[in-house]
Amino acid sequence: MREFATRNALNKICCTTIHDEDNNWIFSDWIGFIKEEDIKNWAGPFETLIKESKCGNFLNSNLEVISTWQSATHWIATELLPLVIKAGLKNYAHVVPSHLFGQLSAQDLESKIKGTSFTIRIFDDVHSAQNWLNSMSEKDKK
Repeated sequence: MREFATRNALNKICCTTIHDEDNNWIFSDWIGFIKEEDIKNWAGPFETLIKESKCGNFLNSNLEVISTWQSATHWIATELLPLVIKAGLKNYAHVVPSHLFGQLSAQDLESKIKGTSFTIRIFDDVHSAQNWLNSMSEKDKK
């Protein structure tokens, strides 16, 4: 199991990312106030992990994020996603909190990436996201 932590400008961990080989997904768990800079610092190691693990399933949890990251959605859609799709990302399960900031940011990102070559689904709980990724893994095997 490979993992890495991303730290913010205050040197606090804002994201832990783990390649879960047993479940065939990469899991990122974000916490606190997230800035675009934090996402950009996380992106390079994330792309490398996708390439090295050859894992195309991503479970991203923002349940503990207390800010909007909407300012980063354009960069994510135009810069990051093309790189990670090329690296092998296929299925993206995005778990967002029920508060308005999280929902708006996720919906904004989803609207920007329509027509890409991978599948994104938004969830409000990790269990449902895990079930969906498991079903997508089964489809990929066929």
